Amino acid sequence: MLAMLALAACAPLPREIPAPTEGEDPVADPIYLGGTGEDLGEGFIAITARIRQPRAVTDIDTYTDCLAAGQAEAKDLPYVQRIRTTTSKGGRTWTANAVYTASTEKPTGSSVIEATKTVAACAARSIPTA
Repeated sequence: MLAMLALAACAPLPREIPAPTEGEDPVADPIYLGGTGEDLGEGFIAITARIRQPRAVTDIDTYTDCLAAGQAEAKDLPYVQRIRTTTSKGGRTWTANAVYTASTEKPTGSSVIEATKTVAACAARSIPTA
C-alpha cells in the first residue's frame, strides 16, 4: 500500500482535468498560494506561481495565464502570449515559472491571451490575477 502511495505521489499530472468516474466525487479545486510577476523588459513578463493540488497541467497553465493577464492589464497592455512554462514539485506544492510576451498589438498565433477578458474570466472562477 505504501509503495502505491509513493508511486501516486511521483506520477506526472495529466494534461487535462480528468472527468470524475461515475460514483466518485470530483477532485477538489486547486489551492492558489500566490504568485509574482517581473517585468523583464523588451515586452517580456516572468511569472512565478505556487499552487497546491493541481488536478492537471491545465490548472497550472490557467493560474499563470491569470497572473500574466493581471500584470499586462496593470501596464495597459491588452495582449499576452505564453512562451514557456517550467514546473517543479516540492511536497504537495507545485511551483511554475512562466515567461510571456506582452504587447499593445495582437500577436500572431492561436494562443493569444486578451488581458481584460482573461482577468474577468479568472475573477469569475476565483483564480487570483495579482
